[in-house]
Amino acid sequence: MDISIYKKILKEKKMTYADLAEMTGLSLGCIKRIMAGIAQYPRIDTIESIEKALGIADEWTAEERAQGVIDRKKLSVSADEETLVECYRTIGRKFGKKKQENFIKLAELYAEEEDRM
Repeated sequence: MDISIYKKILKEKKMTYADLAEMTGLSLGCIKRIMAGIAQYPRIDTIESIEKALGIADEWTAEERAQGVIDRKKLSVSADEETLVECYRTIGRKFGKKKQENFIKLAELYAEEEDRM
């Protein structure tokens, strides 16, 4: 999720955060947290609402969706699973594939330890 894109579109459309909140049905506080980068892992349906309101929801290609957005129509995931997926993607963007592999290994080790208990 690239917040700068959202901010750019808001500016181009001369929209305020309050306008976006009204269009999405989200609270103004939620919009402000997302735009300030405080809400690092917002729910996918929240992102989809924002993108729809900004008119960019339909612009995502399948490849872009695979990189940054889970299609909830095809895959039902919990909020915790969404958070894990976003963590994995963030690690990949910031540190690369090798660190993503380490993330998976760590998760597997943790699962094995839990199984032993």
